[in-house]
Amino acid sequence: MKRLLFLFLALSLVTGAFAGRWGRMTEIKANDLPQASKNIISKYFKGLSNVSFAGEWPDNYGVHLNGDYKLNFYKDGSLKEAEAKYKSLPMGILKELPREVHSYIESKYGKWSLKEVEVKRTRIEVELENGNLEAKLKFDRSGKLLKEKIDD
Repeated sequence: MKRLLFLFLALSLVTGAFAGRWGRMTEIKANDLPQASKNIISKYFKGLSNVSFAGEWPDNYGVHLNGDYKLNFYKDGSLKEAEAKYKSLPMGILKELPREVHSYIESKYGKWSLKEVEVKRTRIEVELENGNLEAKLKFDRSGKLLKEKIDD
């Protein structure tokens, strides 16, 4: 009996910890996103009518779009992450990054498919594909190229 009680308490603590971490998301309407986020969705993804899910977490917003796109935004509405599953992200979304990042990718990888963009606290990471080739680029937040790796 003590063993069963201990197991139940342990399971409750683990479940509670995960619920605390992941359970704080609130589903919201696309119109409740910050204006900057709505502008990005309208400009590069054909408007809010393509939003299939929008959620608010304590430190960011998450959006799923029809067409297998996932977007995350910081609380101020700026782009945090964009990812495409089976399609390419529109290259224009790079204009939301520092000009140096956009210019470098446009000049060197203009014909490649944009798969993922992630804006972290200290750096920006971009993934592109061209056939069997995959490029992973890392920039600092000001747009200086830190690392470039091409795999086949």
